[in-house]
Parts: sequence; C-alpha cells; structure tokens
Amino acid sequence: MKKILSVLLVAMASQLVWAQGAPGSVLGSVSALDGLVTISRGDRLVSAAVGSDFSQGNRIVTTAGASATLSFKDGCQITLKANQSLIIDKDLDCKALLASVSTLGDPAVAVAGAGSGGGPLVIGGTIGLGLILINQNNSKLSGS
Repeated sequence: MKKILSVLLVAMASQLVWAQGAPGSVLGSVSALDGLVTISRGDRLVSAAVGSDFSQGNRIVTTAGASATLSFKDGCQITLKANQSLIIDKDLDCKALLASVSTLGDPAVAVAGAGSGGGPLVIGGTIGLGLILINQNNSKLSGS
C-alpha cells in the first residue's frame, strides 16, 4: 500500500504544470541531477530535470539518495547532497548561499519554510516526500 501511495504521489508531482518565471527572473538552472529532486515555485511543486530553471524564492529539495548541482548565471555552482534543501535568494553571494543549505529534518528547514506562502500543494508535496523516504527506509530494513 505504501509503495502504491508513493508512486501515485510522485506521478502527481510530475504532472504539475511547469511554472516558468519571467525571462529576467531566472537565476540559474540544474546542471546535474541524480534521483528525485523537486523545485517549489510559489504554490507549485515540480520534479526537477537537468536544465530546469530556478528563480528568486524557489526551493530545491533532494530526497534520500539524490543529488543536484545548481549552476547560477553569476558562475556560482552548488551541489546539494541527499536530503538537503536550498531556498534561492538573489541577494546572497555564492558563499552565503552555500552556507544556507539545510539538511532535511534540521529545525532550520522548518523555520525557513514558515510563512513562505507555499500553500497546500507544497505541504502535500512535503508529506509525499516524507512518505517516499519512509518507504525507502522500510524497504532497506525489510531487505526488499
């Protein structure tokens, strides 16, 4: 049952409309990706792919076993490891952006997300990601 629910949640997230920002607002793109990585864009949650753009305020999240390299237009490159998150902030330089990378489960992640106006879709996506992580952990424990 958990596996079916996980697959359905991933499928729903994949089918969401791709929300592109205005051409001037794109700050960079995903240049490398391994595993499930999502981008929160306001009230939309999309599955990232190589070439996916990101803009001010977007939140990039990697799941268990996933990683992503973010290439900014100013030349900055940041690699997110498994279970990490970054909120894009155009006012931060590369070093400050790197320092703002959070690990999922870290209390700072909950605080950073508070009041961001993500809405029910982001909350649903976060719950879905949690269910996926639980399912992956249960599979490892059961030997399947």
